[in-house]
Amino acid sequence: MEKQIWQKYRERGLQVFGVNAGERSDPEKNARQFVTKNEVTYPTLMDTDDTMMETYKIEAFPTVAIIDRKGTLRYIQAGFSEEAVRQQVEALLAER
Repeated sequence: MEKQIWQKYRERGLQVFGVNAGERSDPEKNARQFVTKNEVTYPTLMDTDDTMMETYKIEAFPTVAIIDRKGTLRYIQAGFSEEAVRQQVEALLAER
């Protein structure tokens, strides 16, 4: 996600947020380790009470959700398909 999507589209207005969820043992430490290991530069949010998981019915990690400028969920998929995400992002960025 970092290099394939965030770095490529952020100058065009894309916002990316990582959400750390589903961890019971020291979630903040685990999130920091993931961010450092994977050189993540987009913001990472903590879902320690599983609100995001319940809201978006997340059952697998990673799950990619794309929300448009109006706050409407436009795409959600377990796993990461660079091509599918790229297509969704390009289509949304083309909308004005």
